[in-house]
Amino acid sequence: MFSFNLIDEPWIPCLVRAEDTDRITPFSLSNALTQSQKIKSIIGDNPMVTVAIHRLLLAVIHQAFKGPRNSSEWKTLWEKGEFEQPKLEAYLSTHKDRFDIFDEQFPFYQTADVSVDKAVSSARLLFQDDENAALFDHTLSSHPPEILPALAARMLLVCQSFDVSGLITGENKADTATASPLCQSAVCLVRGSNLFQTLMLNLHHYSSADEEPFAFNQQEDSPAWEKAESTKSIERLPQGPIDLLTWQSRRLKLVPEKKESGEVIVKEWVKMKGNQFPKGFSLQGRETMVAFKKKEKPKPNEPAWLPVGFSKQRVLWRDSHCLLQSFAKSSRPKTINWLSDLVAEGILERSQIIPIDLFGLSTDKAKRLFWRHESLPIPLEYLDRKELVDRLLESVTKAEDVERELWSSVRYLAQTLIQFTGKRDAKDDRDKLADSMDVTSIYWSRLEALFKKLLTDLPNDQTTDEEGETVYGKQTLAEWARILMRTAEDAFQIATRSLDGSSRALKAVAIAERSFRGKLREALKGYLETDNNNATNGGTQ
Repeated sequence: MFSFNLIDEPWIPCLVRAEDTDRITPFSLSNALTQSQKIKSIIGDNPMVTVAIHRLLLAVIHQAFKGPRNSSEWKTLWEKGEFEQPKLEAYLSTHKDRFDIFDEQFPFYQTADVSVDKAVSSARLLFQDDENAALFDHTLSSHPPEILPALAARMLLVCQSFDVSGLITGENKADTATASPLCQSAVCLVRGSNLFQTLMLNLHHYSSADEEPFAFNQQEDSPAWEKAESTKSIERLPQGPIDLLTWQSRRLKLVPEKKESGEVIVKEWVKMKGNQFPKGFSLQGRETMVAFKKKEKPKPNEPAWLPVGFSKQRVLWRDSHCLLQSFAKSSRPKTINWLSDLVAEGILERSQIIPIDLFGLSTDKAKRLFWRHESLPIPLEYLDRKELVDRLLESVTKAEDVERELWSSVRYLAQTLIQFTGKRDAKDDRDKLADSMDVTSIYWSRLEALFKKLLTDLPNDQTTDEEGETVYGKQTLAEWARILMRTAEDAFQIATRSLDGSSRALKAVAIAERSFRGKLREALKGYLETDNNNATNGGTQ
């Protein structure tokens, strides 16, 4: 008989301080929660693992403490600085048999009654098969790796939250499954100074009476391990926030075996379609850790709201306003709403700057493209100051205006260069040459660190207008305009270095650059003048 119980066995990779150095040490589920104040953070094998483990821990805390039902309960938990060990241990001991990943009747995050005749290589448990790029290693399905139970447990969590859509093993034939709930989402995790604070900052108000985080029946809401029935291949709605945190999008089953040494490993597993959301269903208004954007013209049976996610073509900080405030066409994560409530009640200091980590997997239907982890420092003052977020959005919009002029000028350069060869109608050649210079990637990559500084500086740049209203960013946005101009000019210079040094190329660059500088000043008109006026007045306001 095989056994690996997550409550007792070390499987959660935690960053801890030991002998004046940080090191990653595996913790059991019980120890990670009861010693959370001593753990700096969870460091997953990849961004999806980090997210999935936090969501599991949040579900356990919600169930163990039956809340927090209001801000007062949250404050009481926060001020203790640690989770009450008796309550946690009592809850975990009550459900201990449900946390064994090899249990014969209720294997954790799996379905016992699926047939192992449908088992496939463990390489796919690592999100790796012969048809996809190697995201985690270079293992192929034809050579299944020997996965230890701790890693298998982590990947079970990931599969339920981040598996892609497409054909999947069925009972009798191939079936089609929709993507798991967090696929294509940039999942927001608010960071504290230790794991206890991180979990608390993401522990949303949980009350059916207040319909928080959304309307649900608390008697029906339960985590996957408390459900009496096995996961079915059916369409259904989430019964509540905890059901959603532990959503079983797949029917999984590990196939353990023992090596001659006695070590337990997994080389095969089963993956079938599990719970699916109805067509047209959107997680907007329910999912607490993701921001959403409203789609202009959704197709029939398509969700009207789509998650904010990662893209190779667009850096995520350009959507930072979606994380900070809800607008007509965007909705910030509900955890940020909750933090805003805590700031308004004076439980959290408005002057604080709290880092927000964003984790996610980008896919194209059944293909996994890349995973990413980004971080933004967020002054809490943004959470209830719409005028401040408006100024931040203005700064991003201005950066996008400059990018358009930069790209337009590079295309003009390419067109000029091609015309010097005698060609008059070579649109495809122009676009290929412009693309090869990769100017926009250079531009946006150089702005990231500078934008983070803008993010923290903007709340402190306050003046008062004639009507006594606070105005944000007079000096900061003027400085931002200078940064945009300098960064765009540098990007143009770097991009054009890839051209040959012929007189024809140099002449084309000179023509395009002269045009570009004029367009750049026009795009920043009003901001640079403000900066010049401040300089003339000795920087006074």
